[in-house]
Amino acid sequence: MKSSQVTAVARTTLATFAVALFCAPVAHAQQSFGLFSTGINSSGTTIATGSQDPYWTWQQASAADYPNIVLTGSPNETYVPTNEFGDWQPDVADQYHWVSSTSNAAGNGGYSLWSTTFDLTDYDPTTATITFKCVADNVFIRILLNGVASTTASCGGSYNDYKFGSDYTLASGFVAGDNTLSIFTTGDGQTDGILFDVENAQAVYSPPVTGATPEPASVLLMATGLVGLVPALRRRRRA
Repeated sequence: MKSSQVTAVARTTLATFAVALFCAPVAHAQQSFGLFSTGINSSGTTIATGSQDPYWTWQQASAADYPNIVLTGSPNETYVPTNEFGDWQPDVADQYHWVSSTSNAAGNGGYSLWSTTFDLTDYDPTTATITFKCVADNVFIRILLNGVASTTASCGGSYNDYKFGSDYTLASGFVAGDNTLSIFTTGDGQTDGILFDVENAQAVYSPPVTGATPEPASVLLMATGLVGLVPALRRRRRA
C-alpha cells in the first residue's frame, strides 16, 4: 500500500475513534418517571370533579387473615368526587386531589386496595426513590410496593382528623418494567377515599446500549497513537 493510502487510512481511523470517544456512554442523572398524585392528569392539572382518575384504581379486598390481603373483586375506576367531607385534608389545585370509589365520595365501605402502576423501563430500578405523603378515610392500614408491605411508611386517617401524615420515602423494592404502588384501607361507606401527593419520584435513566462501545480511556490511547502515526507516514513519503 502506498504511503499516501496508509495516511488516508490512518486519518479515517483517527476520525472514527474520535467519534467513538465523544459518543461513549456517560453516567446518567436522576430523572423523574411517570407516577401521578391522585386527581391529577398527565398534563399536571386537576381532573374535573365527577370524572375518572386514569391512573388510580380501587378494588374490594378482605383482610380476614391479615397480613394476607385477598382481593375479592376486579379493579374499578376511581373518581374525583363532586363533594368532600368537611374534615378532609384540603386539595391543592394542580398538585393533588382526593379520589373515591364513587363520584359522591360515599365509597363502598369495607376493605379497599387503591393502586397505581408506573413504568421503570429504561430506568435503573435500584436507584429509584419515591417521596410522598398521604391520607385515607377512614382507616389507613398499609402501603405496598409490588405486593410487599412497607413497615415504616404511613398515611394520615381518622386518628389525625383525615390530614396528611409525615413525608415518607420508599427507596427499595422497585423492579424493571411495571411497578404497582398500593394503599390498603378500610372505610365506612359514608365518606371513603384517599389523597396521595407525589413529592418526588426519580431514578437514573439508563436505556440499553446497542453494540459494544470502547471505553473512553482506550479510545483516547489509540487515537493518541494514530496522531503520532500520521507525521511519521508523511516523513516516510518524502524520503
